[in-house]
Amino acid sequence: MPPFLIFETMKNFIILIIISFLIGSCTYDHGELYFEKANLEFRLKDYQAALADVTKAIEIEPKSAHYYTLRGEVRSALMDDEGALEDFTRAIEFDTKNAPLYLCRATSKHKLKNYRGAMEDYSTVLELNPTDTHSYCLRGITKTALKDYQGAISDFNLALKMDPSNADALYNRALNKNIIFDFKGAITDFNKALECDSTYPNIYYNRGFSKAKLLHHQGAIADFTKALALNPIDTNSYRMRGVSKSELLDYVGAIADYSKVLELDSNAAEFYVKRGILKNKLYDFSGAILDLSKSICINPGDTNSYLLRGIVKTNSLDYSGALIDFNKAIEIGPSVAELYYYRGIVKMYLSQNESGCRDLNKAGELDFEAAYDMIKKFCR
Repeated sequence: MPPFLIFETMKNFIILIIISFLIGSCTYDHGELYFEKANLEFRLKDYQAALADVTKAIEIEPKSAHYYTLRGEVRSALMDDEGALEDFTRAIEFDTKNAPLYLCRATSKHKLKNYRGAMEDYSTVLELNPTDTHSYCLRGITKTALKDYQGAISDFNLALKMDPSNADALYNRALNKNIIFDFKGAITDFNKALECDSTYPNIYYNRGFSKAKLLHHQGAIADFTKALALNPIDTNSYRMRGVSKSELLDYVGAIADYSKVLELDSNAAEFYVKRGILKNKLYDFSGAILDLSKSICINPGDTNSYLLRGIVKTNSLDYSGALIDFNKAIEIGPSVAELYYYRGIVKMYLSQNESGCRDLNKAGELDFEAAYDMIKKFCR
């Protein structure tokens, strides 16, 4: 701990001791002393003690806005968002023109997913303080939660009009542009955000996402790599870098990235599937089957994993094993046309032509067009 922080902490403890002595020596209750003691305890992160003392202050002086404000902050630190909301509301009753109180209450409402209530409070803050760029950003984030992406962008625009180098506004505006498929506009904003803060890995990740959507996979890979240099345990960056490598036919590189995801999260079934698909493309059938089997262990009801494992077994000439997988997949998902198509084909390999044709017909009835080509060739 730096020396100045040690000094500050010691000073706070000494003041706390003095206040405790004054409270003990008083012949009457004094709310302000309990409040000051609670405030110090809050700064020292002794939240339970702070809660007890500020509650005593409120019992003595139940109409003090700043007492309720402190208790709201303490409860928020204790993850009691309902209690914090209640306290900020009481504080506002005694101080109706205090913009920071509405901001605190809006934050509590947002945490409780009361987004419309949060919007009202952010709007009140901006009526009281129209130049508060931070509140424009927070209201924009709340609009994003409400899926009002254009409204969110409008709020970030207002913040940037007052502060063109506001990295939060640039970053969040870019996120909303991504959502509405304005990937070029998003990249422009991410570039500007990086000029303000080049150490935030999420900016690189999301810019890489935008580039990948525009099929600029080399640029995307470079951004995901930068994100990982700043945050080496970011599974999303490994995942997306793997996708871009796969698009560039770098299957070995993609497998390495999916393997890294699985090192970080061994229960991520979808990455066993993704890695298994690429191993199949590289003719590593045993490796692909192993990965798809792990996916099935994690998610036994996943028809896609059974389908893919059946296809890999077909590729490795294990037709009987493939048939078992297709049967299991159909048991789970009896209305999936593709399953009947592949089972029909493998039955043909096993010389079960009549049954195979029935499956191909079923696939066709379920609108799998490729089935009709196979029917014309092999079924009469």
